[in-house]
Amino acid sequence: CEACRHTGYKGRVGIYEFMPVSLESKQKISADCSLDELRAQAKKEGIEPLRIAGARKVIAGVTTLEEVLRVVPLN
Repeated sequence: CEACRHTGYKGRVGIYEFMPVSLESKQKISADCSLDELRAQAKKEGIEPLRIAGARKVIAGVTTLEEVLRVVPLN
């Protein structure tokens, strides 16, 4: 449409997962830890998973559950 200049992005909202790299995370990365270990470290540090960020936007009425499930990977 003209409102979005034919991009399809007018009014869209991103869902982000942001993980500051702490000293502990750096050490695990340097030690070639597994993805599961890095995820556990992120959880320990209180990092909000992408699905939770999406769920918060669903609860706030910003997006739909179907859209979050469509764009957020299962793992």
